[in-house]
Amino acid sequence: MISENSKKFCVIILIYTLRLIDHRKVNFLISSEREVFDMTENLIKDVKKIQQALINKESIGDEFEEKMEAVHKLEEVADYLKDALGRGIEF
Repeated sequence: MISENSKKFCVIILIYTLRLIDHRKVNFLISSEREVFDMTENLIKDVKKIQQALINKESIGDEFEEKMEAVHKLEEVADYLKDALGRGIEF
């Protein structure tokens, strides 16, 4: 069990730390993180569009096999980007 003195000490340290935080920097980091998130989402959407364009392109023989290999590689890229975002949302 935590003693009252320990609780008070923790609160004092927390207040001191919060005073040291430059809230402008925190807001910048939050907005930068959102921009990176948005750019990654847009990149995933672009990869999916390229995949769909490849699928829609008519091909036969070796060209078809190469096309499907590229489609699968693009799926791996999209999966990697989704994992980087920490979520598996389909676009």
